[in-house]
Amino acid sequence: MIELLRNCSHGSEIATYLASNLYSGKKVIKAAITPAGIKNLESEVNGWNWYQRIRYPHIIAPLCKITQNKNSYFKIEIEFIEGIKADYRKGLVRNSNFVQKVIKHYCHRWPYYSNALSPFHGDLSIDNIIYNSTGVHIIDWEHFSLSGAPWGFDALYLLFETLWFGMRKRKLPTKKEINIISYNIKILNVKNKLDTQIMKHPLRFVINFINNNSKLWGKQLSVFQNKLPIINFTTEQISIIDELIDNKWQK
Repeated sequence: MIELLRNCSHGSEIATYLASNLYSGKKVIKAAITPAGIKNLESEVNGWNWYQRIRYPHIIAPLCKITQNKNSYFKIEIEFIEGIKADYRKGLVRNSNFVQKVIKHYCHRWPYYSNALSPFHGDLSIDNIIYNSTGVHIIDWEHFSLSGAPWGFDALYLLFETLWFGMRKRKLPTKKEINIISYNIKILNVKNKLDTQIMKHPLRFVINFINNNSKLWGKQLSVFQNKLPIINFTTEQISIIDELIDNKWQK
């Protein structure tokens, strides 16, 4: 049985299916026919290959493989991971335990290169994370780059995107939200991996990186403005949030 999950959503040019088979179990199938979609699927394969090495070194068979690449039709197959997802609509406070698990997973798994760059996921949203009895599992590697961003970018993006969903009807974050962000940034910086300016202006750093490196996401950002919802924070909100975080350090 094959079930269509997504068809070129969020500005993507990729169709995603869930295939269920009595003998081989569940597989996620992704297919594309456009150059942009095919490029994203090639990145997905590379991302899974990298993540498999650091997350599932005991598994020999590839978790993601190309099943068709002919006549401008590209299809991949990914092993389905059973587990739960957090609800992004609940915001940062009600998802704080889940987010903290992901931040620790990031600190433990993500390498820190000598040039301060690191592998780049590009869409580390709560919706792209699965949790089960064996821990955290990150999925959807369509924007992967081996050394595409400063260490910490993806983890900070997760924090601020989750905050954004909780703030959709408010202009300002709560004290509890700022405390959660500050605590998780401390976890990220346990070995002084975050630059001083990132620590002082973490949200501005994330926003500026997205604006200055839009090519990492291809044309999706211009086609679908909400691909990365945190770019919808206003300039005033960015300044206030960073100031509140910085004030937290001063106490």
